[in-house]
Amino acid sequence: MRLEATIMVKPPQPSPSTAVLELSNLDHMLNFYCSVILFYSTSIKPHTHGNNKVIPFNDTHYIHPRVHTKDVVLMVKCALQELLTHYPAAAGRLSLNTSQNRLEVECNDQGVQFVSGHADIPLSDLGDVSLPHPSIDLLIPNIVSREEERPPIVALQVTMFNCGGFALALTNNHVYLDGHSAAIFLHNLASIARGNGISIAPDTISRRERMKPQSPPIPTFDHPLVMKKKDAATYVDMKLLPVERCGTATRISFSANALMKLRSDVLIGHTYFKDCSRYQALIALLWKGRARSLLQTQEIPNCIELPIRIPINLRGRIMPSLTQGYVGNGIICIIVSASLQELCESPLYLIVLKIQGALLDATPEFVQSILDHLECGEGPLESWPDPSFFGMSSLVNLPFYDTDFGWGSPIYYQLPSRKMNNRLYILDGGAQAHQSWNAMVVLESNMEHQIFLETLANYVNFST
Repeated sequence: MRLEATIMVKPPQPSPSTAVLELSNLDHMLNFYCSVILFYSTSIKPHTHGNNKVIPFNDTHYIHPRVHTKDVVLMVKCALQELLTHYPAAAGRLSLNTSQNRLEVECNDQGVQFVSGHADIPLSDLGDVSLPHPSIDLLIPNIVSREEERPPIVALQVTMFNCGGFALALTNNHVYLDGHSAAIFLHNLASIARGNGISIAPDTISRRERMKPQSPPIPTFDHPLVMKKKDAATYVDMKLLPVERCGTATRISFSANALMKLRSDVLIGHTYFKDCSRYQALIALLWKGRARSLLQTQEIPNCIELPIRIPINLRGRIMPSLTQGYVGNGIICIIVSASLQELCESPLYLIVLKIQGALLDATPEFVQSILDHLECGEGPLESWPDPSFFGMSSLVNLPFYDTDFGWGSPIYYQLPSRKMNNRLYILDGGAQAHQSWNAMVVLESNMEHQIFLETLANYVNFST
C-alpha cells in the first residue's frame, strides 16, 4: 500500500478568533485516540451524461455520487470541507486552559488531517475483514503533527483498491467524539457526498453548559472507582496505547440464533427472574469467561475483584436534553464488581441480575452525582482506566451501516487489531449478518485463549 497525500482540510469559512468549545467533565476522562474503519466493496463505474463522457468533478462542486473511481478521494475531501461548517471544532486543536485547569478545543481552523492511499490489490485479497489483522491497521491514519504544533483532533483516510472498492477510516480524540457521535459524523459526511446535505443536525452547544455540575458540586452517591488525573503537565499530548498493555485482538462471532439461545438459557428455570436482553446475557458470559481465564492461568487469589465498566448512552433517555445529534461524550460507564470466585461459580442469571441492578442505578440523579464528583477533583481528570478493570466498549446499533456515499452500505466496520489487554469490544456482525455480534478481546496466552473459548463454546459454535 502506498500513501499518496496527507493534507489538512480546513473549513471554507474561518471561525471567529475567540471561538472555543468547552468540554464536559465526561469528555475530560477520555483523552485518547480511537479509530474505526469502514469497508466498501463495489465496482464504481463512471457516471456519464449525453456523450458518455465522465462528468467533471473539482474541488468546489460535486454533482453526482457515481463518479469515477479516481474521484472518490476528491468527493470525500470536498464533502469533509463542507461538513466542517457544521463541525468547526473538528478542525481545531486541544488546549489546556491554565486559568481554569480544564481542557477545551480552540476552533483555530488548523484542519482535519486527510490521507489518501492506494492498495495495489483487490479488497478481496484482505480476506475476512471482520478478523483483526495488523495489515488492516495500515488503512487507518496515523495522527501526525510538527514539533511546534499540537496534533489534530480528527483524521480521515481513504484507501482505494484495484477492484474499485475502498476503505474509509476515522481516527479521533475521544474527548471530541464518542462512538455515537463518530457514527453521526460519518453519516453526515456521506449524506453531503451524495448531495443531500447533513442528515442529522449536530448539536454543538457548550458541553460544559449542557452537562454542568451543580454550584457548589454536591455528589449524592459514592464513586470510589472514578479516578482523577495527577499530572496536568502533558495532558494535551497525544495519548498512545502503552505497548506493554497491548496485543492483537481475537474476534469471537455470535450469530443471531446463538444470542437468542444464550438469552433463553439465562432465563430458563427461573420463574422469578423476569427478563434480560441479549446484550446483558452476552456481557455476563464474556465477564465470566474472562474471570475463568484469569483465575486458571495466573497465581491470584479467587477473592480478587474483577470490576467491569459497562457504557450507557445517555442520549434521549437518562438525559433527555442530550439529543441524537449531541456532539461529544454522551456516555457514562457503570461499574459492576464481583470476585473471580463469584463470577466463576455463579450461574449466568445471577451475574445478569448483578448487571441489571447496576444499570437501574443509572438515573439522572446518579449522572449528576458523577458530574459533581468529578468537579470536586483537583486538576484535569484521569483519561486511562485502571488496568485491573475489565473495560468494555460497545458499538452495536450505531448507524455505521447507514454510511452510504452513493454505492451502498459498507460491508463491515472494523476497529484496529491492536487493542489493550483486559478490554472487551462488541461490534455489529456485518451488513449481511443481521442481529449478529462480534466480540474482540486480547488474550495474553494460548491457555487463556483456550479457557476463555471453553466458557463460550455452547454459543460460539451454535448454528441453525
